[in-house]
Amino acid sequence: EITVLLSPIVNNTSVSCKVTRDGKTVLTSTKISSTGQVTFTLTNIKAGTYITTVTNISAPGCIWDGITPADNIHTFALIR
Repeated sequence: EITVLLSPIVNNTSVSCKVTRDGKTVLTSTKISSTGQVTFTLTNIKAGTYITTVTNISAPGCIWDGITPADNIHTFALIR
């Protein structure tokens, strides 16, 4: 599971992500949340190097700064 945390919490926030394994895309997905948290689930996991990239975040009245956090907490900032 890949969990993305959002701050501030905004109703109807859309989060899109892409997951690659060894350079090949294994998941592209968009989910909508009103809780400040979005979870993407991978099935059929195989050995390899996985990279998750958040490709877009949109929320009413906010913009995403486009920055992916360097920490492992993955809290993305929305600017009002």
